Amino acid sequence: HHLRHQARLELGLFLKGAGLTLDDNVAFWKREFQKGGITSEKFDKEYAYNIRHHYGKEGKRKNLTPYNCMQVINKQPAPGELHGCPYREMNEERLFAAVQKNGVSPVVAKDIVRRAREGHFQVACGQLFVAKYPAAAPAREAAANDGVFITSHPNEYLLEALRAIRVKDQPTPDADGPKEQASAMDETAELDPSQNPASARVESQQQNQKTKSKPQSEEHVNGDGNKDQKEPAAGIDENKMDETD
Repeated sequence: HHLRHQARLELGLFLKGAGLTLDDNVAFWKREFQKGGITSEKFDKEYAYNIRHHYGKEGKRKNLTPYNCMQVINKQPAPGELHGCPYREMNEERLFAAVQKNGVSPVVAKDIVRRAREGHFQVACGQLFVAKYPAAAPAREAAANDGVFITSHPNEYLLEALRAIRVKDQPTPDADGPKEQASAMDETAELDPSQNPASARVESQQQNQKTKSKPQSEEHVNGDGNKDQKEPAAGIDENKMDETD
């Protein structure tokens, strides 16, 4: 229940991108730290500052953005740290078990582990998404791209998963019920970004990435550790932050 600085930074910004308010984020971390024996007073004094910093309420008042996949991949953890990309950091046995918990077959799980072992971390991640949400838009995209969907941002993954779950959970409209059908369509209408701050942020980041990266194509990290994909940095000024463990 006591993650170190970099893990708190990555997860905290992910939760921010998912739509958590500053107060909700502080409450989440305080609750988890208290499970590890940190008192409320100690938390407020030593750890709450960094969370407020994420939201631009401390220091230079810079509103930090969530890490994209390449940033997560390139932030390798030191001993005792738990951040980073699981497809890069987990050994094959642990990764296989983690992938299977998502309900995919052993054959698919082995292929995902193989891709990760070869250094194709984003491809492996995208393969799990396609296997878990076969009717989702990225899965249809993958079907037209030799079965490959390359993830580029953890919050994008979350957003697409939520879309897939909402569509899957919608009741099938009756042929005699046009009003019910219209209602169901209204509820699943592309998760309107104006009604979803997390969606708006991720889609804005994706649009900025596309604008900056034209005409470069999406690529991934290869087995030699070289970056085939050039993604824009999120511009996080970590050196200015208090790195209290």
